[in-house]
Amino acid sequence: RGAARLRREAAEARLAAAEAQLDFDVARAYALAVVADRRAILAEQAARAFARASTVSETRLVEGDVSGYAHRRIRLETARYTGLRAEALMARRAARLTLASLLAIVPDSAGGLELVLEDSLAAVPSSLTIDSLRAVASRHRAELRVATLEAQAAAADVRLATRERIPIPTLWAGLKDEQVAGGGDFNGFVAGVSLPLPLWDRRRGAIDAANAD
Repeated sequence: RGAARLRREAAEARLAAAEAQLDFDVARAYALAVVADRRAILAEQAARAFARASTVSETRLVEGDVSGYAHRRIRLETARYTGLRAEALMARRAARLTLASLLAIVPDSAGGLELVLEDSLAAVPSSLTIDSLRAVASRHRAELRVATLEAQAAAADVRLATRERIPIPTLWAGLKDEQVAGGGDFNGFVAGVSLPLPLWDRRRGAIDAANAD
């Protein structure tokens, strides 16, 4: 019963670990989506700026105010930032699809891709040191609790295997009525005890196996 109870608690801890991992994955996906939004906005601004610069340069090239080399440099930069904008938009879509899948929203739906994400978490300074934070995290990690409970359950199995090698006495009692030759009749209460002798230890292998586990 002790081993079964510990394994049940280990299963509950394993479930808690899965839930905590899911919470972490959602928070991470949200943060990455916010970052992708910000990068997409910056890439869009840069691409527009260079598009305007390319238009102005085209006009000035016709008027002879800029050299052909300078104009080609601006066009190359315009093309480069256009490509960066496309990459940023693709990264934004991928980040939002990941977040939508974790939030149980249909990935192909427009609602999942057009979520309004707000970066409203304020940084709170912590007075704890890195070592203290690691110690707290180790004590509260569900994976560590799972391993501890499973080790305790295995220890309970060892105790069970050890106790099974102890002989179990058998007590018996009853009434007895006996007739003997010559007309004698004897009756009364009888009792006895049986204790097996452990001449051969047949549990040694099971105990060694439990200890190894």
